[in-house]
Amino acid sequence: MTLKEAIYLVRPYSLPASISPVLVAIATFLLEGSFLTTRSMWAGVLCFFVALIGQCFCNVVNDIADFKSGADQVERKGFERIVASGIVSLKIARRAAILLAIFTALTGALVVFLSGNLWLLLLGLFVLLGAYAYSAGPFPLAYNSLGEVAVFIFYGLVATMGTYYVATSMITRNIFLLGAAMGLASVNILLINNYRDAESDRKVGKKTIAVRFGEDLLPQLYTTNILLILLCIIPYYNWLTLLLIIPFFIFEMRLSKDMKREKGNALNRVLAKTAKGVLILAISLILILLAHHLIFFK
Repeated sequence: MTLKEAIYLVRPYSLPASISPVLVAIATFLLEGSFLTTRSMWAGVLCFFVALIGQCFCNVVNDIADFKSGADQVERKGFERIVASGIVSLKIARRAAILLAIFTALTGALVVFLSGNLWLLLLGLFVLLGAYAYSAGPFPLAYNSLGEVAVFIFYGLVATMGTYYVATSMITRNIFLLGAAMGLASVNILLINNYRDAESDRKVGKKTIAVRFGEDLLPQLYTTNILLILLCIIPYYNWLTLLLIIPFFIFEMRLSKDMKREKGNALNRVLAKTAKGVLILAISLILILLAHHLIFFK
């Protein structure tokens, strides 16, 4: 497997979903100065790499599972899947998944060592199992209408609150709300994916929300998530906050209209931009946190 194939296999366009919530959490405890020690601070920062490698593992497992289930058929719309297309063999993809799982575990172990919280090993195991169970195992979450729930939990609450806890040993209301905002933004990536693939998913028995309740529901959920994100940042509202969140809101509402208008492969562009939107939200929230800190904690 070449470097180009390896990069394609881990789907780099989707990686903002994992690194963005961690960046928000890191910015939060650094601006607050709420990290316990220098070691715990670095443990929190290291969560960036755990999240990044962990999502790469999840993406490879998803590629393998969708190929084996037949979800990546020839008539499937969307980005080309490297295993289904035969560019990378199933054997090599499995080896890549094992290596990524090992790297995720080792990086997570270093986080636990630096933080000094041994029970975080359980959280790490939960994350690895969640990454695997998303599309594989006896009850794959993505195949049973629970993909959006899993994304909200792992790419929102766990990534944000977990990183913050590693550094501070506490959970606050605000970090929960920030995690919820990031989770909702990542859910929108999956909504577009499942909206685009509803027809092919239906043929292979993949029971996504789009298959179970109809595709027309998903654009409505996409717009609802944008509005819920605005509610999540109410604790930070002031005139400057509104100015800083406007670019994200305009960007996402345009994508919401595009989602309703586009069909098939044309939705790939909307999906990729929605993934970028997660990073835009993270940057917006970090700027809001910085402004809030400068205004109220001079």
